[in-house]
Amino acid sequence: MAGAVEGGALHVAPPRAPYDARDFMVIGGAAVVAAVVAVAARFAVPQLQPLVGLIVIMTIAYALSTNRRAIDRRTVA
Repeated sequence: MAGAVEGGALHVAPPRAPYDARDFMVIGGAAVVAAVVAVAARFAVPQLQPLVGLIVIMTIAYALSTNRRAIDRRTVA
């Protein structure tokens, strides 16, 4: 199904923007930071484990976003 009917109007989701080099750098960098923090959480500071989850969730949201350029970094931070 191309869209969902909501209140009698057809809503079509916007197409997802193709990935470019910047997107791969952001996603790769987040994966590296998550891995480093996960190792630190495992061996040194267990209180860092929620930070790993936050990084992973935000990376997934960024990767699946239809308009990655519209994400306000200050709001997320």
